Amino acid sequence: MKQAVDSENTVIFSTASFPPVEYMACMLKYKKIWLEGDENFNKQSYRNRYIINSSNGPLNQVILVKRLHYKKTKVTKVGVDYSLNWPEQFWRAVFAAYNNSPFFLFYQDDLKTFFQKRFNTLWEFNWESMQMVMDWIGLEKEIYVSLDFRKYYNKTTDLRYNIHPKCPSVLKMEPWTQVFDKKYGFNPKVSILDLLFNKGPESYIYLKNMANQDILS
Repeated sequence: MKQAVDSENTVIFSTASFPPVEYMACMLKYKKIWLEGDENFNKQSYRNRYIINSSNGPLNQVILVKRLHYKKTKVTKVGVDYSLNWPEQFWRAVFAAYNNSPFFLFYQDDLKTFFQKRFNTLWEFNWESMQMVMDWIGLEKEIYVSLDFRKYYNKTTDLRYNIHPKCPSVLKMEPWTQVFDKKYGFNPKVSILDLLFNKGPESYIYLKNMANQDILS
């Protein structure tokens, strides 16, 4: 049976690299989860970046991508650029930032192995990272992919552009203990990795509590 994108208790997101915590909380909030697969790639968004807390403050880890002569490119067709060894740099930065966090040890082998892989497209990178963190969290949700772009939806909650590094959070994020919060304060925009490394198995409970909120307009 064909699934309806525009329906009640449904949400649609853009693809994201190791999504922010608010993104994952919103996944728990809705029954049906969709990813937008027919939009053009947008720079400076979570589509190819995630944020970690480092000893020098918030750090954007930006996946290098390649597009067709910088023309508009569908997000599913954006390639990953490995001309520079950014995966090794990413791994070292994550290790340096979270090696002393309470639960980093439980996830480090999977994450290191992930960064050693090579993906043809950003979409594949994001999809596998999403499946990995969902497995870590214990989040059992089927994700559908929309291949028919619509600018507006009548019933579906559209978070394709609301969840963005430069936009306020769509949920009121309750602080959790972060590695460098005494130095820099609480950062609500970090990747789900931060929550997992600091709260481990309790991450699901935290996300479920956040999911009980209404989406902030």
